[in-house]
Amino acid sequence: MDSQVGFTGSDREVPRHIYDDVSGQHWTVREVDAARTPGARAPRCLIFDSGAVARRLWHYPRDWVALPAGALLNLIR
Repeated sequence: MDSQVGFTGSDREVPRHIYDDVSGQHWTVREVDAARTPGARAPRCLIFDSGAVARRLWHYPRDWVALPAGALLNLIR
């Protein structure tokens, strides 16, 4: 179990679906292992995927799963 906030690794790998009121986009957010990603900047990353746009975030809070949707979207703005 993750030592912070009581999240397990598997909790963080389950995609989270959020809606951006500002842009009107739906996003799927998931944490992935980046060990085999060329040029990786960290062992893991968050991927924000709207279907039309995908963004990778290398540095993020360990408890990202517990963040409200607005705070989570602010990480990629």
